[in-house]
Amino acid sequence: MLKILYTRLNIDSLTPKERQKVEHDAAHALLEVGLSSLGFPALSVCYHESGKPYFEGDPIHFSLSHSKGVAVCALSDAPVGVDVEVIRLKKLESIKRITERTFNEHERQLLIESNYDLSVFYDIWVKKEAMVKRTGVGVRAMSQMDSSAEEVASVHKDTFVIAACSSHRGPLLLEEIPDTYPHK
Repeated sequence: MLKILYTRLNIDSLTPKERQKVEHDAAHALLEVGLSSLGFPALSVCYHESGKPYFEGDPIHFSLSHSKGVAVCALSDAPVGVDVEVIRLKKLESIKRITERTFNEHERQLLIESNYDLSVFYDIWVKKEAMVKRTGVGVRAMSQMDSSAEEVASVHKDTFVIAACSSHRGPLLLEEIPDTYPHK
């Protein structure tokens, strides 16, 4: 089982610090909605030494992410990692620096062949982040992750990309939860 919830937040009028807090809170609210929809009560979040969050006894696995006004939550009956990134302009030099440190040769070649298409860059990036979040090994291991692995998939929605890494096979099915929270 893999359930992915996301919400788009209207936070343009907020300061960067306020946006970060609203995004964080929205991801946790999605976790509560997801748990409730699966018949789980509110559970206390614990943290492994690596910082990876989990529920005591692992009755259900989860992963949270947020980026520039989008929050996402993945719930699964097995370890899961999720990432979301809003596709935004980056300087070519910045992309090249990032890819040299974190992409493998095959991924760098895909990006070069796409003429450094931002949607290709972000697709690879979110897949690698989702893999890191699933294992809890930390971002330093990103260069060892292969975004073409079978257990990771992504979906492009409007201006953002969501990826999930899990033992679930098949297309990612996303459920959008409307933003009903009042923001300044």
